[in-house]
Amino acid sequence: MNLFQKKNSVILLLLILASIILRFYSFFPAVMDHDESTYLIIGRDLALGKQLYVDVTDTKPIGIFLVYAAFYKLFGYSIFITRLAVAVLVGITSYLLFISSLKLFNEKKSAIAAALIYLFYTATWTKYGVAPNTELYFNLTTITGFYFLLKNRNWSFVLSGLLFGIGFMIKYLVIFDCVFLFAFFLIREFDTAGWKIKKPGILKYLLAVIAFSIPFLATNAYFYFTGNYDAFKYITYELPARYGQTHDLIKYFIFLLDFLGRFLPVSLMVFYVLFSKSGIIKRWQLIMFFSWIFGIIIAMYLPGKIFGHYLIQLMLPFSLIAGMTFHPEIKKGKLLTVITGKKYGYYFLLAIFLIIQFLGISGKLTDKDKPRQVAEYLKNKMDKNEWVYLTDYKHIVYYLLERDSPTKYVHPSLLTNPDHARAFGIDGKKEIKEIIEKQPDWIVMYDFNKFVKGNIEEKYKQDTAFFDGLVEVYKLADQNSK
Repeated sequence: MNLFQKKNSVILLLLILASIILRFYSFFPAVMDHDESTYLIIGRDLALGKQLYVDVTDTKPIGIFLVYAAFYKLFGYSIFITRLAVAVLVGITSYLLFISSLKLFNEKKSAIAAALIYLFYTATWTKYGVAPNTELYFNLTTITGFYFLLKNRNWSFVLSGLLFGIGFMIKYLVIFDCVFLFAFFLIREFDTAGWKIKKPGILKYLLAVIAFSIPFLATNAYFYFTGNYDAFKYITYELPARYGQTHDLIKYFIFLLDFLGRFLPVSLMVFYVLFSKSGIIKRWQLIMFFSWIFGIIIAMYLPGKIFGHYLIQLMLPFSLIAGMTFHPEIKKGKLLTVITGKKYGYYFLLAIFLIIQFLGISGKLTDKDKPRQVAEYLKNKMDKNEWVYLTDYKHIVYYLLERDSPTKYVHPSLLTNPDHARAFGIDGKKEIKEIIEKQPDWIVMYDFNKFVKGNIEEKYKQDTAFFDGLVEVYKLADQNSK
């Protein structure tokens, strides 16, 4: 099967349209997730010539920032258009799930269901897919790499390895999808060949490893020849070991249960398919899915953090599995037959669609866009050459004002969170104090930051406050002191 067959082009377009409609309410707020604010700011700065990890920095690989640099080049400051682009990307990902399911199971109804389930997955909870986190981007490279892996040709393995390598440069945890999937197929190939090593079989895996390495080696070479290798080396090779947190198995287990509970209908479908005795999924496919899921669970556990968007990585295999409940030959109880049947199945999906839209739209309509209010106020008050420091407030305001961050540590938590500052080998309070000593014209402080307040009380006066005093805006009192 070709990647984009003409007869499936209508399905691709409909999935993209469905993704846009499902995510439409998310196109308007200034902030869906604070990490996205970092991507927007650093992406813009890279597009304007700044150097990553030197002029602006973060903990993530270069891939996501290159994506947002491209967005800025194409769309300028439009947050709406970048969110629309993400919706299109999610729609394409769902299409790749569709053709991957067809390749695995050769059943169109369950393939369409897998694609739709992924769309519903990623459009329900803000921290589990609605916000444009890195997982939405590398899921596209992962599922495309998985599709080419299923084609089982030398050239397809090269493409698969390259795609996983590109995903790796968006987020390093992609390597677990890659390793566990390739290891499974390698072991299966050995088992099928009676554990005899055949050069043609080994060659495609070696080619895949080489292809996987190309984006990473190219990135190393780029930073080496531009003279910024030390900064890149620290972020890439040293920071991850210092950035992790203490692991807590009980909290992590509750975290996984919370995810299963939030998406209970899909979770029940997944477990029903995995443990049913219908035989609709072949033994090797079951082992493959268990291997893939196990790899992702390890990947999520290793950082020692509990963020909902980590679980987006798990939605790919779960969508493929859950889609099989719509297979006409799978044995189902009465309730599942009604839900997934031809007569009521589409109405069930439509009902879910309407519920998602109601929950999403109603929440956004009643919640005022607070960062835009702060940005609009400052925009009307600031002179052209004045600059602002958001000590611990939402840094999307820099982007909305089209101003630079006064520190290369764009995400405020890199300075305000002691663990983050320690990982970077800096004194967060010292960095904040040095910025204040440069006397920014405006300072925005969130939730009564005593440290900041103590350092600005002599030269700044409060200009206004927002949201019952939670956000305070200060103006430099004596312009001649600068």
